[in-house]
Order: sequence, then structure tokens, then C-alpha cells
Amino acid sequence: MRAGTAQSIKLVEKAVPLVTEPSDAIVRTTSVTICGSDLHIYLKEVPAATGQIRQGDILGHEAVGVVEEVGPQVTKFKKGDRVAISAVIACGQCEFCEREQFSLCDRTNPSSLMHSLYGDRTAALFGYSHLTGGYPGTHAEYVRVPLADVNLLKLDDQIRDEQAVLLSDVCCTAWHANELGEVKEGSTVAIWGAGPVGLMTAYMARVRGAARIIVIDHHKHRLELACRHAHADTINFEEEPDVPKAVRRLLPNGPDVCIDCAGFRFPKGYLHKLMRGLKLETDSAEIVNEMIHTCKKGGVCVLIGDYFGFANNFPIGPCMEKSIRIHGGQVFVQKYWKHIQELMLAGKVDPTWLFSNRMNFEEIEEAFKCFTHDREGCIKVLLTTPFGRAREGQQSAVSSVQPERAAIKEGSAAPPGSCSVSEALMTSLAKQTRPELHEQGQGQEGQAQPSREKHQMLKEREKEREPHEQGQQQPQRPSYAQAAQRGSR
Repeated sequence: MRAGTAQSIKLVEKAVPLVTEPSDAIVRTTSVTICGSDLHIYLKEVPAATGQIRQGDILGHEAVGVVEEVGPQVTKFKKGDRVAISAVIACGQCEFCEREQFSLCDRTNPSSLMHSLYGDRTAALFGYSHLTGGYPGTHAEYVRVPLADVNLLKLDDQIRDEQAVLLSDVCCTAWHANELGEVKEGSTVAIWGAGPVGLMTAYMARVRGAARIIVIDHHKHRLELACRHAHADTINFEEEPDVPKAVRRLLPNGPDVCIDCAGFRFPKGYLHKLMRGLKLETDSAEIVNEMIHTCKKGGVCVLIGDYFGFANNFPIGPCMEKSIRIHGGQVFVQKYWKHIQELMLAGKVDPTWLFSNRMNFEEIEEAFKCFTHDREGCIKVLLTTPFGRAREGQQSAVSSVQPERAAIKEGSAAPPGSCSVSEALMTSLAKQTRPELHEQGQGQEGQAQPSREKHQMLKEREKEREPHEQGQQQPQRPSYAQAAQRGSR
């Protein structure tokens, strides 16, 4: 398999994943997107996660598609169902899942590094390194979804793919931000960051009845979207660098709720840029500082943008003296997505305005570059797979065979049973491709067995392996039961 340099995404051929546990489902994707958190891996911004990326890992955690196959324990879905895939992989049975805190699931992420960094393991995520479980992501034409009854949402026929794909993460994350901030009718809200999550958070605040919304950023086209779709007041911090003063000019007592939708990697001042450059801090607290100074006394500050490590100059004094509550956390997708789909069906929510670019899945390499460098005002990219285009009637007929494209060697046919996926190929981090999940655990008690044809396909692919791969011992992923036992220790 070809390998790229760091900060590269390559479209390559890989075998179609199989049902390897009885609660699995295989989903054939129709549309996927790129999230800002995918860029953390792409740009090597999170050392703990970047160090846990292996060559051949698949990124992505936002996708919709059609169920292709289900394991014998899947009861809520069948072949042919249209579904959205949750970015968060939850078990649905642990203490935290029972409280609907799905991103805190105790059982799906076996990472010991996560436990050593945070004192606990949070839920597994699709396509976000082995720090969050090492599950292959959704930038692929087929995705194996563990614990499918919990981590899939059946879509109403009236919901379009471009609406549904945002249920995987962005819409639910925006709703989560408002839930954590207790935004309700009459609330005043200030939002730092007008990326996809910030814009959608402002939009959802308007849906929930907020009386006034202020969005802070420095990209004029993004601020225009906030004004148009969330009816927000806007502040360009390049024109008004004293953000607390600018907000207090509009709201003299400060907003009830301040929401950080930017996160750790956007320091504005030289001090925090220097400290990050010298590794004296991993995350900048500059936005948190501004929020605490801006927020109304007794108000709430919400951290929905990602933070991973430690930060200096945290304003603990103002936070305590003003009785500011700080709340944050990864999204509880499964708690919100049914409700948001109902809002879509009622015509109260239509988030499709967020997509600035629509491209074919085969153009994913260019899509990452476009999104990374904000080319032509790129906000959010929708990528449609060949299968998705066929379903939309953009091709003459839907092929019943697996796509065979030469993603590695020009002019060569893909091996039988293969599909194209987007992979993060980090040659500086690993030299061997990681084994596929469908090559692990075959024949174990309690697992669904693949068909005879798939067994034959696996045998043929085994023979085709390069000599240096022959005899290589393959690491085994802990089963869900083993992960649960670890989580309870």
C-alpha cells in the first residue's frame, strides 16, 4: 500500500469490513463530512492522539448510509434501512449510558493511555486514533458499526442525506452546548468561534428562543452567516480586539451564557503563542479568560470546543468571585438525535445551509486541503460516495457489485471485495499497516461468522500479502466484555 507523508490523506483500496461481533452492523455510506476535529489529527495538533495514529488508520466520524448486513443480536435494524452513524460509540448499558451521558461510556474504549492522562476512559470515537479506541472511521464506503442498536439512528424517508449527516455530530454538539448552558427562551448568549460548530450553536440557540445572540470571530464571511441564519450580532475581534468591552457594549451586564466553540488551538496573543510554541502549555486559555471576564455574574461558561491538556493563566479568581459555573464535555449524540430529527420533520430545523462545498467522495484529499486552508470561504464539506450518487439518480443504474477502482496503482484493478476508503497515512508514526478488524477474532465463540464467500475472499487476500507481512503476529483488540471488565477495575 502507498504511504504518504505526515498531514496527508490518501484514498486507497481496503477490504470491506465484516460483522465480527454479533451486535455489529455494516453500513454502506452515501454521504460523509469532514469535521474540525479531524483536522486535529490531520495537522498533528494533539500529541496524545497523534502518537496513537497508525499508518493506515481511517479518519472520520460523520456519515449516513444504508445497512448492508447485521449481526444476530441486532434487533432494531435490518438490511436496507437508511441510518445515521453516531460519532460516539456507546454501550447503552453502563452507569453513564443509563444517565444518557453517552460520551462518558465506560465500556467501549480500552485505551490505557486515556486512563493515565485523565484518570478515566471516556467513550470510544470513530476515526480518532487509538486514544479513543482505534475504531476505523467513517471516511470509507463501508463502516463497521459496533453495538449497532445503540449507535445507529433510523432515518425518516423525508430526511435528506445532507440533513441527516449532521445528526452524527454537529447538530447534536450544537444542541449539547445549549443544553450545558441551559439556554432557553429569553436567554442572552455569546459564542466564541464561527466555525461549523459555532455557527450551528448560534442557530440552535435561536431555535431554543434566545433573545440575543452575539458571535465573535474574525472571518467576515462566517460572521455574515451567523447574522443571516442565527440573526446574531457579530464582533470581529481584529477590528475590536477588546472582546469583553465589545460584548458589554451590547449587553452592559454581560451575557447569561458564554460558549467557547473554538477550543485549544487558537491563541490570539503573543504570550500564549509563545507558551504553546515552547510546550509550556498544550492548550490556550485565552478564550476562557475572555468568557469569564465577559460573562454576567452568576452566569455559565460552556467549553464545547475541544481541550485536551493543560493551560496557563487560568482566571480562577474572577471565576470564583463572580460565581461563574463552567461546564463542558463531548456530545451525548444518542440523547439528542431523535429530537433533532423530529425538529427537522416539523420544519423547525434545516441545517443544510452549513454546507459551503459539495464534492465527490473521491475528491477527499482536495476536500481536506480546502477545509484546512479555508479556501473560497469553505465552512463545511459534504462528500457523496458513488453509491450515494447512484441512489440520488446521478448515475444510470446502481451497480450490485463492489466498486473496483485503482486507488493505489494507476491502471490496476482493485482486488475482489475491496472498497475505497480515506486513510490518514502518517509515515513518520508507523511503518507497517495495521491489521483489519475483520481479520481478527474469526471463529471465536459468540461472534457472528462471515459467509463462505467472505471466508474465501479473506483467504485469497492472505495469499496476496507482501512477504514481510507473512507470519507477522497480529494484535487482538479486546472484546467489549474485556473492555467492560477493564473499565470496572
